[in-house]
Amino acid sequence: MNYSGALAHSIGNVVNYVDRFAGPVRENMDMNRNAISFLGVHITLLLAFNCSGSAEGAENAWRKDINKGEELMRSGKYEKALKHLNAALKSAEEIKAEDDLTAQSLSKIGDLYRRQCKYQEAEEYYKKALKRREQTLTPESEAIRRNLVDLCYCLWDQRKFEELKPVLSRMMALSHKQGKQDYDELERPVYLMARIYWDNNQCWEAVEYLDQIVEIRKKAYGTNSLKVAEVYDDFGRLFRDQHKYEDARKWFERALSIRKDVLGEEHMQTVRNIEEIAGVYSRERHFKKAEPLYLRALEIKKKLFGQQKVMLAHSTRELIRCYQDQDEHEKALPLIEEELQLLKGGLGEDNIEVAESLDRLSDTHRRLNNLDEAIADSQSALQIRKRSFGDYHIDVANNLRRLSRLYEQKDDLSSASDYLGKEMRILEGTLGSSHPEYISVKRDRDNIEARLKKTSKSSVN
Repeated sequence: MNYSGALAHSIGNVVNYVDRFAGPVRENMDMNRNAISFLGVHITLLLAFNCSGSAEGAENAWRKDINKGEELMRSGKYEKALKHLNAALKSAEEIKAEDDLTAQSLSKIGDLYRRQCKYQEAEEYYKKALKRREQTLTPESEAIRRNLVDLCYCLWDQRKFEELKPVLSRMMALSHKQGKQDYDELERPVYLMARIYWDNNQCWEAVEYLDQIVEIRKKAYGTNSLKVAEVYDDFGRLFRDQHKYEDARKWFERALSIRKDVLGEEHMQTVRNIEEIAGVYSRERHFKKAEPLYLRALEIKKKLFGQQKVMLAHSTRELIRCYQDQDEHEKALPLIEEELQLLKGGLGEDNIEVAESLDRLSDTHRRLNNLDEAIADSQSALQIRKRSFGDYHIDVANNLRRLSRLYEQKDDLSSASDYLGKEMRILEGTLGSSHPEYISVKRDRDNIEARLKKTSKSSVN
């Protein structure tokens, strides 16, 4: 007999017994009461057992749907996943369980929406889950803290910084109250708070939270650890963005000191640190101080990269820029030629990076008034772009304009006009004759044509 049948049978026995024996016979009352009581206990046990079976069935259904929903979510099948997660939520609402399956279901639906970048919907479900947990759990519960983490990142993704601040403050307070020893979890909300102030150009508020991160990392990893050096880098970038260059250098130098001790000078992290200090000097236009740092960084990179031609080519660029900023194009020229050969050897003759290097070489020759060399370099870059993109591409058009200007600087107005005409045909086909860029090029060509006519008249006269 199943549970429902047994329950109905027991209730029927009670009714029949009352019908048969209830009456005026007082001496049988005690026996009647005992019998009815026994049958009542039997019914209660059956009811409890039946309810327990229903709850267990509902929980099994919840677990099945939640697992299937997670699996579908990971596979990117979001509509099907949502159906299972909603079914899990419905099952959870029928159960009164200590681990609060309803809140878990709401959080999973929040995760699903966040994965789809539907942040407003995700926020709604995270808040519902949090409210539910606040009703059923203690304020210091780990489930509440995790829920706050999810809500934090959802608000961060929406850039709702004002709403985020109190949630982060609550997270930080809860982590300290729980006595957490997981330093990453302690640091995460503090770092987000620092980023909020940093992105809003509130420098000193950001500094306050970066200071806290330094203390957390010193405690976790040691005073002179690479983790601490990373925060010093953040200080350096923060002050650099605020144009507080002396402060920025101080922090980059502190980070460099740690990296030299831990990694040695000939390490890529150390080199990057050297280049950051040089970059600060360059921003201050203290190029003579930046130059030896860039030279040292390039020397180390050549040792580190060995025969990695492309990496070596990229390594020259900061020093090239430093020379160009000082108008020391004679020093930049051999470095660009070296970069070009390395790129050709590493990427092949027809790579776009080779064309871009030729552009740099052409511009340097132009600045040195070596116009024939500048034109030859730009012609080579043009051929690479045509082979890569075809004759009618916007990059080809831009290359034609550069050639036109070189010929104009050489006072070869006829060639300059021809190249502008070729550029106009590309722009008309790709952008249309009403586009501002086409109109600008046409105006330039009309001006050159007018100069040509004037020159022609002068020579006739």
